[in-house]
Amino acid sequence: MVALEDIVKKLMEDTYMLKSVVEAGDIDVAVEILEHRESLINILKQIDVPKKKELLLAIWPEFLEIDQWCRQAIEALRVQSEAEFYQTKTEKHQLRQTRKVHDLYSNNAHSEFGGMFDNKK
Repeated sequence: MVALEDIVKKLMEDTYMLKSVVEAGDIDVAVEILEHRESLINILKQIDVPKKKELLLAIWPEFLEIDQWCRQAIEALRVQSEAEFYQTKTEKHQLRQTRKVHDLYSNNAHSEFGGMFDNKK
């Protein structure tokens, strides 16, 4: 019974830690905590003791509330990081295009195009 209580206690600690990490915006650590928490849940599924149901029902409302909040916050972080990724990708593309035009104009590249601009000055 002590082992069951320890596992449940560790599960709740991981849940609180997950909330703190998600609030801080560290998605990599959040994924690690989710994986560890999943292993604890699997261990709880395998344990069969009479007091298990009572113990889990005692923590369930709080666990569920924090878990749902974390899942929504993780999804929001995923959407935000995806938007930032595409914004960065667009900026890199624009930078490459600007660099090409600059090289053509300044005649750093071997091209008639850059030479034609220089001749028109």
